Amino acid sequence: MSWFLTVGRRAHPRVRVFCFPWAGVGSAVYRLWPAAFSDDVEVLPIQLPGRGWRVSEDPVRDLEVLADQVTEAMLPLCDRPFVVFGHSMGSWLGLLASERLERLGRGPEAVLASGRQGPASGPLMSPMTHLDDGAFLDEMQRRYAAIPSEVVSDPELLSLVLPALRADIEAMERYRHRPGPKVSCPIVAIGGESDPVVPVRHLVTWADETSGPFDLHTAPGGHFYLEDDPEPAHALIRAATRGVAPEFGAGSSR
Repeated sequence: MSWFLTVGRRAHPRVRVFCFPWAGVGSAVYRLWPAAFSDDVEVLPIQLPGRGWRVSEDPVRDLEVLADQVTEAMLPLCDRPFVVFGHSMGSWLGLLASERLERLGRGPEAVLASGRQGPASGPLMSPMTHLDDGAFLDEMQRRYAAIPSEVVSDPELLSLVLPALRADIEAMERYRHRPGPKVSCPIVAIGGESDPVVPVRHLVTWADETSGPFDLHTAPGGHFYLEDDPEPAHALIRAATRGVAPEFGAGSSR
């Protein structure tokens, strides 16, 4: 269970929700989410290497390798229906894990992809992995304004955050989507209606990643709309998990 934040464990969950974080952050960004769901829905945020209680581990710089590792960790917990939610980098990683799990006969009921274009589109912005730390941080703040000023100004805190952040950005920039079998479950894309990083028109590319239904939603706000108000994402997760039987579901092995 070192891969999961377990504050939201349920005794007898009907369905699980695996939450994949965005670049540079850990599972703690989803720590309050379990309280938004009923007692039969178990929320399991993913903790990637190099952050949180895994900060002593080297972060992974290859999205495919990371997807292999996450899939292996998830598999024992796919003994009942589940959905996948990921924001930004987490949406790509969540899809890759879902593809692998479906090939193993344990596919999700739905993939909810937030704040990121479909992976076949590749990056929408120029690379920044090659930049030195100072220029890299400046560019991160210009694009996302996501690193708190107290972290940027504290060398000790920054030394804890920067390796995972750089590794995640490198993993996304290096990733090249290879055409292959699509997931058969529904994909629901959601993004901030005023997101300057991933404009809404780019969310439609998620339709190419499934042979099943596709739907698109927007929420008030920018790239990190879910930090301001996670309820639009919560509502979509509730809809995806509503009525799913505990024995199996649409994406599960029969």
